[in-house]
Amino acid sequence: NVTIDTHHFLKEIVTNLSPPAHFNIVIESSLPVIEAEKIALDQVFSNFISNAIKYNNNPEPFIKETGQDLGNEYKFGVWDNG
Repeated sequence: NVTIDTHHFLKEIVTNLSPPAHFNIVIESSLPVIEAEKIALDQVFSNFISNAIKYNNNPEPFIKETGQDLGNEYKFGVWDNG
């Protein structure tokens, strides 16, 4: 496991996925720093975000990435309007 700043990590994933310019993608600034297996976390978030991009046919596509530290676990979400 490695220490991951999830805000920065998610920004990198979005950049690597190269969404179309008309997508409004919001990544919460208050995401936690966690200890995790980077490759596994990358696969999970890349899949969620790429699906949110791929299947969003809304004329004004919106994706929001959230996360919170619940003490003994973390809760993350990828929300979209597609």
